[in-house]
Amino acid sequence: HKGEDMDNKNNLRVTLDDKNNLSITLDDKNLYNMIYVKGDKYDNKLLDDYYIGEKEVTEDLWGKIMFNSNSGNSKVSKKDIGIEEVNEFCNKLNKMCSSQLPSGYKFTIPTELQWEFAAKEGDSECKSVYSGSNTISDVAWYALNTDDNYIVATKAPNKLGIYDRWILNRLNNSI
Repeated sequence: HKGEDMDNKNNLRVTLDDKNNLSITLDDKNLYNMIYVKGDKYDNKLLDDYYIGEKEVTEDLWGKIMFNSNSGNSKVSKKDIGIEEVNEFCNKLNKMCSSQLPSGYKFTIPTELQWEFAAKEGDSECKSVYSGSNTISDVAWYALNTDDNYIVATKAPNKLGIYDRWILNRLNNSI
């Protein structure tokens, strides 16, 4: 199905490009991109292939999926939400797009192991201290360079093309 629409449901469309990356569009407007990560052995575990968002979920995307509204900023990440709300978001997105996703895939928040492997650029031998750099300010927002109000995807991505994101800590089921 690469490069073509898989089908159309609620005007939400999922497409794959020639690198197997996934795009979600609404009425032909790109809402969100997901990067394909080829599975491999990492931290003595075998990871299957998976997709991970290229950036954090924005207020705008959250509003469109959760409330069918155009409220929210398309450049600011959604904040102050709990794991139950994140799971509800993923469930709604799955209901809207399930027939359009590659076989065996569904939207979930990445596990800690998936995020670490993606942060290591899909390469267990990657030596970068931070996701794509040895200099934190090149790739990340943190307490010393933001007041938590930053525009997503303005720092450098890693080699896979991804930016910071939440992870699910399976030990305490929190993000």
